[in-house]
Amino acid sequence: MGAPPLIGGNGVMLRPDLRLAKQPGTLFSVLLLTAVIAIGFIAVMEGDRPSKERSAKWAAAKAAIEAEETSVPCRQDTTCWADQHFLRAARACNLSVENQAQYTHKWTSRWPGNCYSAATWLDQDAGVITYSGRSLQFQNQYGAWRNMGYFCHYDPSSQLAIADVAPS
Repeated sequence: MGAPPLIGGNGVMLRPDLRLAKQPGTLFSVLLLTAVIAIGFIAVMEGDRPSKERSAKWAAAKAAIEAEETSVPCRQDTTCWADQHFLRAARACNLSVENQAQYTHKWTSRWPGNCYSAATWLDQDAGVITYSGRSLQFQNQYGAWRNMGYFCHYDPSSQLAIADVAPS
């Protein structure tokens, strides 16, 4: 019995998958990059200047992580590609969606990761993904809340998000 999906809906379901922990460009890679950055930050804060050897190792580690993020097998699978870029996409898409509110907005999902219920390809060759959901309300000039649906097209290479919001 697998883990239950965190977010589901029409199209591809974004869910935790233990097999992804072994694939490049997943949470393990993010945690590894975070650890490397933290170690470098601590070394600089303690006055330990990076040597050329350490700089070369840093560059090699960064290149290895970037190579994992653009792995070909993951790019062919919508779920893998969408999960791999979800954190950056959610940050960029949330800002793009929220900026379309004339007055104020509120997310209606209980968990921040549940804002986007589906992910589909917009352009598979370019790696552009469309995330969509309906967990948002906009307030009008009278203070009434209206449920909204939204699509966000996210390009991982440029980290650009373009959102479209409409009443649902």
